[in-house]
Amino acid sequence: MSKLLDLQHQMPFYGAYHTNKVNVLIHKIFVPTILFTSLVWLSNTGPLVSTSSGAWPSFLPESNAATLLTLVVLPMYIKMQAKAGLLLIPVLLGFCVAARHLTKTYAHANYYASIVHVVSWVMQFYGHGKHEGRKPALFDNLFQSFFLAPFFVWLEILFDLGFEPQLHRQLSKLTAERRIQEFKLSKQ
Repeated sequence: MSKLLDLQHQMPFYGAYHTNKVNVLIHKIFVPTILFTSLVWLSNTGPLVSTSSGAWPSFLPESNAATLLTLVVLPMYIKMQAKAGLLLIPVLLGFCVAARHLTKTYAHANYYASIVHVVSWVMQFYGHGKHEGRKPALFDNLFQSFFLAPFFVWLEILFDLGFEPQLHRQLSKLTAERRIQEFKLSKQ
């Protein structure tokens, strides 16, 4: 478990699959879209804990599966990189609120979320096949693809905005070293 939430171990693996700028841009758009549409589906479970019972804090979004999953992953993201994880809290909880609003307000929210979800996955595979020229990390690390990819995309967006430049350089160096190592192994 020690390497599971180790940013210096996980990010270079992810980064090695995402070196092409077009593919990275596709991921910055469609990984959050996949996450959001998944939260739309999970928000259909309705309140799992009543706020009137006092067991669920009223300041949190409704206690549906989307919110519960978000509350499980956020501490893990915070453990990987505290500042980035903390900055992600309002974004993900906002996703939960918006997802539930859509499913409560629009009868066809799940239908449209499904279409957008499929298109987003198609774009991911397109980015890897056409621009990266490499299979997605999904085939080598399922956990990372579903759990860590949203956090890594978040980090990439933060790095674009100037967040923690030293960390960005360090992770970029580790990613480059991983790519070199993979290249050498492929030539043996």
